[in-house]
Amino acid sequence: MARTLRVSKAVKIMLMLLILGFALGAFAACAKEPEGTATTTEGLFVVPDGITALGASKLLANIKAGEKVGNVVYTTEIAATTDVLSARILAKEPLAAIVPSNLAATAYTKGLGYKIAAVGSFGSFYIVSKEDIGNLADLEGRTIYSHGKGLTPGIVLEELLAGAGLTPGTDVTIEYIGAASEVVSTFVSGKAEIALVAEPALSNILAKVPGVKINFDLNKVWQEQNNSQYGYPQSVLIVRDDLSDADAQALVGAYAASQAAVGTDFAVIKTQAADQGVTGIDALTEDGLTRSNLSGAALNDDLIQAFKDFYEILALKAPNTIGGSAPNEGIFRQF
Repeated sequence: MARTLRVSKAVKIMLMLLILGFALGAFAACAKEPEGTATTTEGLFVVPDGITALGASKLLANIKAGEKVGNVVYTTEIAATTDVLSARILAKEPLAAIVPSNLAATAYTKGLGYKIAAVGSFGSFYIVSKEDIGNLADLEGRTIYSHGKGLTPGIVLEELLAGAGLTPGTDVTIEYIGAASEVVSTFVSGKAEIALVAEPALSNILAKVPGVKINFDLNKVWQEQNNSQYGYPQSVLIVRDDLSDADAQALVGAYAASQAAVGTDFAVIKTQAADQGVTGIDALTEDGLTRSNLSGAALNDDLIQAFKDFYEILALKAPNTIGGSAPNEGIFRQF
């Protein structure tokens, strides 16, 4: 006669717990990401207002529409002033940002964990007047109105005048006044006969003042004097060290595509940028866009050499603008 096997209540509970444990383990295993799948991260992307933001407008729009860049979900900010932009970088808040090339050097020198991944733009400073001026040496005895004493505009101007054989302050006078907007108003009023301006201010001047001539493109003069293929890098895309190579490359590609889109669909992108809150671009023309020298190029050996040459000059003329000394090659994140 068969005997009935009696299982105690305690054993039943133990068996149920074991079965539950196996089930949870199997569920967890199924829930794991496939090997090699990257984890989505979040980060802040900051760009300065103006033409630089115009160049990034398509990228900003795509991000706002919910597109990831690589495996990163970015939030974006258009910094109204250089001070705001600098504060964000010094606080190490952005995962990526577009900044003046000297700020990139300062951030690297201070050990903030940022490196240059691409060029945002090359030089866009121009000397204008209502006269025919053949070469920089013809400016001897004249006065040039400019902004940015001790900063990139003034350093570039003084360096190129010296390269033409003129000693600033002796052979030629540079009248530095507060801001770029003041240089424009001084020139438009007729007080200044010769001025250093950049886009989009130059487009504004050409629209308002009859007979204005663009005498010198300082980026081209820089190319000639320094035997440089590109000129001097004015703005750059920097990425934080904790951004993976794959995600950094994805951002560089998306940024280059955004810059290219401005050239191919200028009117639409300009309207899009204005809707995003980008200011200072109303007077910008397609010719002005060309003069802005937007790039988006990823780094190569020739570009890196252009950076080195520029930083060496800044280190000599105004080391405080790049954190005290020229950065070493560790500043470049080349893929």
